[in-house]
Amino acid sequence: MSKSIKRHQRQLEWKRARRHRQQLVDSTVDALPEGGTPPLLHLIRYEITDEPLVDRGCSGRLMESILDDDEREKLHQMLKTAPQTAIARLRRLLRENPDCPTLYNWLSTSLEATGRIGEAKELIEENYRRHPDYVFALTNLVMYSLARGDVQRCAAILENKFELQLFRPDRTVFHITEFRSFYHMLVSYFTKIGNHDQARQCAKVMERVDPGSPPTQHARKIVDVAALRGTVSGAMQRMLARFLR
Repeated sequence: MSKSIKRHQRQLEWKRARRHRQQLVDSTVDALPEGGTPPLLHLIRYEITDEPLVDRGCSGRLMESILDDDEREKLHQMLKTAPQTAIARLRRLLRENPDCPTLYNWLSTSLEATGRIGEAKELIEENYRRHPDYVFALTNLVMYSLARGDVQRCAAILENKFELQLFRPDRTVFHITEFRSFYHMLVSYFTKIGNHDQARQCAKVMERVDPGSPPTQHARKIVDVAALRGTVSGAMQRMLARFLR
C-alpha cells in the first residue's frame, strides 16, 4: 500500500474521530495563598481533540518537520514494542535536531522502559530546561519528582497552575494526550500531598472527558487505593502499593 493511500486512510480516520471531540468547561481554585486571602476562582474553557494537532505553540522544532507521518508512526510504535532498538535512532535524530522537545520525550520514555533511569532523568531535566512550555516536559518532570518524593519541587514547578489553560493561557485547544498526561499528573500530585478531594475531582474529569483510557483507569485506581489506605494496616498498605504499580 502506497504512502499516499495510507495517509488518505488516516485522514478519513481522523475525520471519523471528530465525533469524539469534546468541550471541557470547568472551574479551578488556586491553592490558598499565604496570609489567608481567599483563593481565586478561574473559569476554564478549552477544547479537547483527538485529531492531529501539529502546532502546539511550544518552543523548539516540530516532530512533523523531521519525520513524515509513516515514519513517526513506526518510530512511536517502537517505543512500546522495541524500545532498545528505538534508542539508537532517537539518539541520532536528537543529535541532528537538539531543539525538538518530542525527541527528548520519546528518548527518555525508551530509556526508562529499558531500565536506564539515570539517563532518562537527565533528558527529562534537559527537556524542561529547554522547553518549559511543552506540556509533556512539565508532566514528566513533575512525575519524576513525585517518584523521588520531592513534593516541594513539584509545587515550585506547578506554581498553583492546576489546569492546562493556566499553564498555557495562549491556547484554547489541547490534544487528548496532553489532557491525559496533565490530569493523570494532577491526580498523582494531589494524592501525594494528601488532597484526596481534589484528586478525586480530577479523576472524575478524566472519566467524563476520556472514559475507558488506560491513564483514566490508572487515575481511578490511584484514588481508590488512597481511599483505602486510611482504613487498613501497614502490611495491607504495602500490598496496595504493589497493586498500584
